Amino acid sequence: MQRTDHMEANFFRRLAVQVGESLSSRRVDRIFNPAPGVWTFKIRSDAGSYLVSRTSKKDGLLFITREKPANPPVPTGYCMWLRKRLENRRFVDYVMDWPTRRIAFELTPGEGRWFILSESEEPVLAEVLPKDFGLDPSWPELSEVLENREVWREHPQISPALRRFVRAFPKERAQAMLGALERGASQRFFVYLTAGEAGAKAEALAWRLPEELRRGREEHAFDSVLEAADFFGRTALFPELAKLASAEDTARLKAQKKKLHRALKKLEEEELRMQALVAGVEDGQAIQAVLYQFDKNEKRPYLDVPCPDGTARRIKLDPRFSLRDNMNRLFKKSAKGKRGLQFAVERRKSLESALDAVEHGSILPDLKRAGIAQGHGRNDRGRLKGIQAAAFTSSDGFTLYRGKSAKGNHEILSLLASPFDLWFHAANGPGAHVILKRDYPDQHVPEQSIREAACLAALKSHYANADRAEVMCALAKYVRKSKGLALGQVAVDQLQEMLHIDLDPSVEEKLMQDAAF
Repeated sequence: MQRTDHMEANFFRRLAVQVGESLSSRRVDRIFNPAPGVWTFKIRSDAGSYLVSRTSKKDGLLFITREKPANPPVPTGYCMWLRKRLENRRFVDYVMDWPTRRIAFELTPGEGRWFILSESEEPVLAEVLPKDFGLDPSWPELSEVLENREVWREHPQISPALRRFVRAFPKERAQAMLGALERGASQRFFVYLTAGEAGAKAEALAWRLPEELRRGREEHAFDSVLEAADFFGRTALFPELAKLASAEDTARLKAQKKKLHRALKKLEEEELRMQALVAGVEDGQAIQAVLYQFDKNEKRPYLDVPCPDGTARRIKLDPRFSLRDNMNRLFKKSAKGKRGLQFAVERRKSLESALDAVEHGSILPDLKRAGIAQGHGRNDRGRLKGIQAAAFTSSDGFTLYRGKSAKGNHEILSLLASPFDLWFHAANGPGAHVILKRDYPDQHVPEQSIREAACLAALKSHYANADRAEVMCALAKYVRKSKGLALGQVAVDQLQEMLHIDLDPSVEEKLMQDAAF
């Protein structure tokens, strides 16, 4: 089968020179891998911000463009590997091996001296270039070009496209054309796009095809090889990437819809649990009505209370606690259930709004990162395994984490905090970090929970024995760990508010007890 080249070798020869010169001294800002064999390098230059390469023996591409190709949300493993070794380094110089359509960029110091882009192999880093890389090719006689269909194997610059072109002219003119190409004398560049004819190929060439070789394809002429390559690359590649991105979007929409339905089901289960807590107030009131008949400090597994119809109803109790404590716990759980149901109304609106958007084709930000698919007010103590921190639950059901040491302070900020969570720390002195977990950005946090979190921070600080304290509050995204600071020490770029609170030592015990319910 005859080989077909999309970006012909002699076209690539002129292109590689312009690409190399355009990117000289430029820095690699970011690397993307939009599809198998497709690479995007963000490198700001006068020609454009993105160097795009597609590795394929038949459909290889290389071009600089101002338009960013579609890109998947999760990079591949090899993409991450390249990012660590190539990003923020600069292209110092270049060497091209144009007959094989390869270009190597010399890099500033780091792992690998050379970065090699090839139209047939994945990009690689290397300390030395392959043997014979960049040597000028030998050119065959015209007779060999005309008669040997396999001439490209020994002379890869004689592509099948070039051979077809030369064979279309008398020998004298064909010899002149070969000579001009050998000197690299191309002045204009041509892109031929398919027009639906079977077997017709899109091509980027360094010469103009005669009418009989165009086969009905659209002709586009350019004075600049960079412009020709950009047009050809975007036309050939971007529709494929858009189609791939569309398929990925469909899969993401399906996954997001599934997560939202699951979150709504969990919310329904949580609402039923909260309703049961609220209903417990009736048991608490029944115990309160007969408590005078018993020893309030007595511990028992159940209590029989009279009903209006003259029968008795048995209330199960926790034998670890007294009758009075059981009654108070029922009242406290009921109050917590009411707060939880109030939050559930807000959360249901958020979830149903997100589900409506997804069902109408809008892709939301990552649900896990945004917290939309996360539960609220649940027991997160399992997350603290191996972390030097304590967990609390505020009066409004928000989870609170407080570091137990410098290491714990560092861990809750690094491992447990989301960018939109609230961070608390005593002002003007040492103390513990406290994180208040939110379910999504801009979620309203009642003032009571804010002040409880601040109190937890102050009670483990230089204010511990004071009556009042001054506590900083900031979004976690504005709290950063800087070089030179000790473990647990941070810099705050933007303060949300400064709180002035009364210290209540009972807050710790009260919120710790609530967290156990």
